[in-house]
Amino acid sequence: MSVKIHTQIEALRPLLRRLAANDVPAEAEMIYSGRNRVYKYFSPEIGKEVNIKCFHVPHIINQIVYGTFRDSKARRAYFHALRLRRAGFHTPEPLGFVEVSAGPLFRRAYFVSEQLQGYTDVREIHSKGICHDVLNAVAQVMAELHRKEVWMKDFSQGNVLYRRESDGSFDIQIVDINRMRFDENRSHLLMRNFSTITDHPDDLEYLAESYAKAMDMPKALVLPRARAAFRSRH
Repeated sequence: MSVKIHTQIEALRPLLRRLAANDVPAEAEMIYSGRNRVYKYFSPEIGKEVNIKCFHVPHIINQIVYGTFRDSKARRAYFHALRLRRAGFHTPEPLGFVEVSAGPLFRRAYFVSEQLQGYTDVREIHSKGICHDVLNAVAQVMAELHRKEVWMKDFSQGNVLYRRESDGSFDIQIVDINRMRFDENRSHLLMRNFSTITDHPDDLEYLAESYAKAMDMPKALVLPRARAAFRSRH
């Protein structure tokens, strides 16, 4: 069994070793269970809550692929976060990652990051009467990603979080960032983000108009592409 640990916070290394040896601490609180598991955990080593994402064990072919040729999802999430933050985007601070292998076979991976406080995903905006304000903030982030040639495959309602700040503005954080492409400028691919960020046709229209304004593009050019992307998924 081989273990790879990467962190710039040496105080966090005992937690990362514990993940590699025994999985998630029993006292951690599960906040999401699906294909992957997500926990929040108070780390006494650094004196604050952290977010632990446990990636599912891949099937045997991908165990070979990740063990030999391809970066793990945890590694990609960590380095994507660093790159995004350097570019001025808001995503939780990456704290470290762990990879566990057995010979050429990849077994498990964990990504540890800052635990956000007070954020809600954009699925909640209709019940709170803040739909257009949040959509406008999301459009600004999407436009900035595209201007900087970043395509986030999972730019979806559950992975775009917002929080109202003291000045009334909305801060947008993006999570689940292991599937991204940098230096991507193909417009047909970038436009796919409109297919996953909302299920509401009216929201799509407003989002596309806000995006067009942020990109300084004609609304007549953006709207048909946004609608086509939306129809492809709904």
